[in-house]
Amino acid sequence: GTSVGGCFLVVAWREPLDEGGAPVLGHDLRLWEQERFMRGEEPLVFSGPDVWPEYHMEGVEPGIAYVLQVRCHNEAGTSEWSTMSEPLTTALKPPSELEKPEVADVGLNFVTLQWGTSEVEVDSYEIFVEPLTSGEQAWVFSVEPPEE
Repeated sequence: GTSVGGCFLVVAWREPLDEGGAPVLGHDLRLWEQERFMRGEEPLVFSGPDVWPEYHMEGVEPGIAYVLQVRCHNEAGTSEWSTMSEPLTTALKPPSELEKPEVADVGLNFVTLQWGTSEVEVDSYEIFVEPLTSGEQAWVFSVEPPEE
């Protein structure tokens, strides 16, 4: 099983049914961005005393699909690599990276704002309107982006 977070993956696996008569001493985990795997590029390899079932992997990129394999080793040797995992996609970037809006049009009772293009897919915007004079109330609007 696997949990996918913003910029981390938590990878969990079961120990082998047959340990070959000796306890498992450690694991190796190899990780690819799915596109790099498809191009035949080399994986990142994680090994050492911290790599045990339910391994927390930091530093992965947001919005990227990853695939991975795991193997274990004991006194007798190292197992074969597991079958390839299904693609695991991390969460997308937060919308805090949007550019400042520009005023596209103004009328008596409306204003049209426009944002530059962004790599971030936005479901809705929250717009905070602050009055010029301190005696008036601020407004907050929640709007959806226009259909393309």
